[in-house]
Amino acid sequence: MIEKVVILEQKLILSIKKALDVLDLLAFEDTHQKGITLTELSHKTGVKTNTLHTILKTMIFCGYVEQNHSSKYLIGKRCRQIGILNRFHMTPAIARKLQIGMKRLCQ
Repeated sequence: MIEKVVILEQKLILSIKKALDVLDLLAFEDTHQKGITLTELSHKTGVKTNTLHTILKTMIFCGYVEQNHSSKYLIGKRCRQIGILNRFHMTPAIARKLQIGMKRLCQ
């Protein structure tokens, strides 16, 4: 069953909201890319550490978050790729070709 909550008459999927809250913290509060601990993320988001750990594992698997040698979490490669595409305002066709090339380089 998908978690849902009604906020201001809008249906939200809580797990997605929690994941996006994590991305916001990593992108806008960890500006020096030193990483944020699980405990810090839990404290700042209000999400229990066991729930947050599962969300972070999924985000790492998908490339949106990385974990460093100190077990701190940082913005992942996928987010940086999205940022690069957005910075140059590429057409979808060019962006797709670049994405294919980047995937080949990462293999």
